[in-house]
Amino acid sequence: MKAHSSKSQNAPSQKGKATTTSPGGFTFSWIIKNILAVVIVLFLFNKLVLKIEPGNNWASGYNWAYNMLKGNAKTIRQYAYTTTDNRFEMKLGLSHVYLRYLKENTPENAVILLPSQEAFFPKGEEHIFSGEPFNKLWATRFLYPRRVIIPSELGKTPWSERITHVAIVNGRGYEYLDYEVGQKAPHTVLPIRIKQ
Repeated sequence: MKAHSSKSQNAPSQKGKATTTSPGGFTFSWIIKNILAVVIVLFLFNKLVLKIEPGNNWASGYNWAYNMLKGNAKTIRQYAYTTTDNRFEMKLGLSHVYLRYLKENTPENAVILLPSQEAFFPKGEEHIFSGEPFNKLWATRFLYPRRVIIPSELGKTPWSERITHVAIVNGRGYEYLDYEVGQKAPHTVLPIRIKQ
């Protein structure tokens, strides 16, 4: 084995390398490359996003995204003091109002049978709901910690045996109750059994 002196181990190699380093350890060429990259990105951003010319349709998607973000910022400032609940109501309409009604009129440990899509959007009738209030995941987002069961799960999951409430939508859902209801409301939530 050859013995190396400590001087040769600590000395940096000088072959073909520029030694112009700034005090922070950055080379001059690294700084120039990064400044050039920033200039190119700013130029492209300016040409593709901010100043779209009328005949240039290939970049219209960027213009749409920019205008959407600008519009969203304006809406956020306009409704800065509204509650999250009010924002959901503005966006989702009666679907959110109905799910909020279910939440306010059932206990936290409730297991709610939510009707199928056909109940929310009956064929040949006017639709007052929007979105997917019949979707279990969508409804659970608003009803948590309550459990949501859908008709396709009846008899298949242990939670379907523990249903405490039935959501009535467009007059549909009364068939799941263990008792007869005299005055039927089109939209409500009822216990599945009458407590005796």
